[in-house]
Amino acid sequence: MAARRPAPPHSPPLQTQGVTLTVDFCSDILGEFNELFRVELKGAAEPLTILFKGCVIGPSFHFDLDSLDFGLCSYDITKPLTCTLANSSDISMTFSLRIPKDNVELPGGRFKTEFIIEPDSGTLAPNEERDIEITLTSTSVKVYEDYGLTIDVDRVGDALLTVPIVAECRVPDIQPRIANLQLDNCFLRCVPD
Repeated sequence: MAARRPAPPHSPPLQTQGVTLTVDFCSDILGEFNELFRVELKGAAEPLTILFKGCVIGPSFHFDLDSLDFGLCSYDITKPLTCTLANSSDISMTFSLRIPKDNVELPGGRFKTEFIIEPDSGTLAPNEERDIEITLTSTSVKVYEDYGLTIDVDRVGDALLTVPIVAECRVPDIQPRIANLQLDNCFLRCVPD
């Protein structure tokens, strides 16, 4: 918190006149604050004290879904899901979205990503909403456990909210209609007409 001294008046203030003291406040710490200012008045026996009290809060936000349920997914087939992120506060918020367990390192230092988030970051104005599309292209036959869409808010904190992801990837069971296929005589390098 910083106080700016007003320009001195051209004539000495009378008892009925006042002087405006401007205070600028900008905090990068959440929580309650108490700041005591002492203002020295020329000729006064004691300084004038002013106590500023308040609470710095971050933005409030929520998703429209309690979980992202992709259900049953086929191997290597794209499946999109859309949810809405809402900034329900009176201040703007800059966010980034991620799925922490999605970045799996493969041999050779490569990374495998099965989820795409669009957009994965941005700024929401007060009371603004934005549709977020999460696309799963599963390359692992498994039940997705402990996966979640996590939101970080710039200058407020990381992993402030995580929405669970529910999905199961399976390869379909394929049964041939004919168990044995009789081809009779086959000729070397012969292509039928």
